Amino acid sequence: LAPLVNLLALPLAALLVPLGLLKLLLGGVLAPLVEALARALLALAQAASQGPLLRWGEVSPPGFALYYLALLPPFLVLRGLFPWRKALLLATLPVLAGLAAGWPKPLDLWALDVGQGDALLARLGGAEVLVDGGRPEQGEKVVRALRALGVEALEVLVATHPDVDHYGGLLQVVAELPVGLALLSPAFPRDHPLVRALEAKGVPIRYPGAGTRLRVGRGSLEVLWPPGPQADDNQGGLVLLLDFVGPKALLLADVPGEVEERLTPPQVAVVKVSHHGSRTGTDEDLLERTRPQVALIGVGRNPHGHPHPEVLERLDQHGVRVYRTDQNGAVRVLFGYAW
Repeated sequence: LAPLVNLLALPLAALLVPLGLLKLLLGGVLAPLVEALARALLALAQAASQGPLLRWGEVSPPGFALYYLALLPPFLVLRGLFPWRKALLLATLPVLAGLAAGWPKPLDLWALDVGQGDALLARLGGAEVLVDGGRPEQGEKVVRALRALGVEALEVLVATHPDVDHYGGLLQVVAELPVGLALLSPAFPRDHPLVRALEAKGVPIRYPGAGTRLRVGRGSLEVLWPPGPQADDNQGGLVLLLDFVGPKALLLADVPGEVEERLTPPQVAVVKVSHHGSRTGTDEDLLERTRPQVALIGVGRNPHGHPHPEVLERLDQHGVRVYRTDQNGAVRVLFGYAW
């Protein structure tokens, strides 16, 4: 409805601006007319707000160009410069082009900026996986980010372990978005708030172990760790291998170095470093075996010294490009598109 409403609102706004200035000079003489126009504009806006909403998601410069090209023919008709039939045809062409451009589905990985915490969105060619959600106060930001990226439902939601800077924001996500399946670390107790929230929404919950593999969209998700319950929450974190139809990403949750030593991952394009860049993770041997090109670090202001200089030095020595959410904001790694 927005293009039509804008066309109706433009004449009202065009009258209000000069009349408002004249009202300042002439006093109350023009007050009834200005107030009537203002009320009409507000009524139009209120009526439009009750209509169906369309979330635009990502809009590229060509998308904005198509939007205004679609508006141009109706505007020319209102100015008496173009016949309606031709205007309708011309306005339809940018709409069709926009729909066709939305056909290929992205294969990408987003590290969302949630401060000192992790939240990663994998778009796997028509299905989305959210891995962690930052702290509870970041939940609304995560929901807004998902909707801005056109995500209205999640195929899979993953909580790698029950640290609040990983699962907290997922409570808001579960409250507002449909979720097809939840994968939780075995470290989650069955009476955990996230477990209760998922159960209240009727979301199926699984506690996967190493070897679990799911086909998601055009790609896949594989659990590399843990083989079962572990001594503490970090050791029991879910380590994931995401396959983006060829390129792969290794997500290390907060697992320590002794867990990394037991992993057998393939070479990957991207690694999400362990524990926000803690000194105890993302060690030399792991980098040698996986040979990533890009490292993602979910980090904010913290008293722990994350990311540790030794980790950054190791990554630099291996020629890995480092992207930090505290410096780069939300980071997107694009692997391609699925048709």
